[in-house]
Amino acid sequence: RLRRLRITAGLATKIRVEFGEDAKQRRARVSNRMLERQLSPLPAAVIGPERLPAEAYIPETIEKLIAP
Repeated sequence: RLRRLRITAGLATKIRVEFGEDAKQRRARVSNRMLERQLSPLPAAVIGPERLPAEAYIPETIEKLIAP
């Protein structure tokens, strides 16, 4: 549970706290991908980490979510 929350917090930090043009574009990409229902660990902060599948927390899922 705590590992999943750390992963979620790390991704949220990368998306929300970084600044500059690259970060702005990354935020837009992530938002669009989440609207397309792409798997993401971000909802864990609200609904609880145990309610998402394990695949939401693997590095490949996160890389796919933030990829250019």
